Amino acid sequence: MKYVVLFLALISGWGAAQAQSVDQFKPIIEQQLQSMAKDDNVGAWNQASPSIHMLFPTPDDFMFMVRSQYPMVYRYKGYTFLEAGTDPSGRPFQHLRIQGEDGAFYDAIYFMQQQPDGSWLISGCVIAKTKGGEA
Repeated sequence: MKYVVLFLALISGWGAAQAQSVDQFKPIIEQQLQSMAKDDNVGAWNQASPSIHMLFPTPDDFMFMVRSQYPMVYRYKGYTFLEAGTDPSGRPFQHLRIQGEDGAFYDAIYFMQQQPDGSWLISGCVIAKTKGGEA
């Protein structure tokens, strides 16, 4: 339930979001998704921010969490990049529509965190099933 509330709060803040480029975030998210599809735990974990590494200190810990809590991300049929922006609290995000192996469609909000060297890493993800189940 807390994810649904957070997701709805993000949707309501999209209109006020600062411009972010899909091109900034796409390579990082695609690398993580492709790594997951190949069961490359290290490759997927390497796209996660230091704060995620603190929660899941090894690639295997991280992928155990993904497999158990985000099966539609771990094994997907396809995905589409939608808008990027900044949520009401100022966190940059990227919105994706993901089709899970179950055939259902999900809205995924990937939160991004800029690193001291200027690169970007994934700092979290919130997912909600789309209404109507369509792309």
